[in-house]
Amino acid sequence: MHDARPHRVVPLVVGAAPLLVFGLALVALAPSAATVFVSAAAIGLGVGVLTPLGFARLAATVALAAMAIATAVVAGLGVTLAARSGAAPSEPIER
Repeated sequence: MHDARPHRVVPLVVGAAPLLVFGLALVALAPSAATVFVSAAAIGLGVGVLTPLGFARLAATVALAAMAIATAVVAGLGVTLAARSGAAPSEPIER
């Protein structure tokens, strides 16, 4: 359902985005094995917070018709890939 309420994700984005910058800057300024792990944790936390926020924002703001078209395109791609592999659309594609 399309959300007409204002979105309050900006404070979370402003809080999570510096984690990405911190992770990259930490490895650039102090390269060592320990900083790689701390950097990976900071980047992982930032991505883990920002990704769901981005998808939630997308789902709340994209028109329902546009989302339906995108879903149909992706579903059609799945059927095309299944047909190319020789599998029926309901069967998993084995590699």
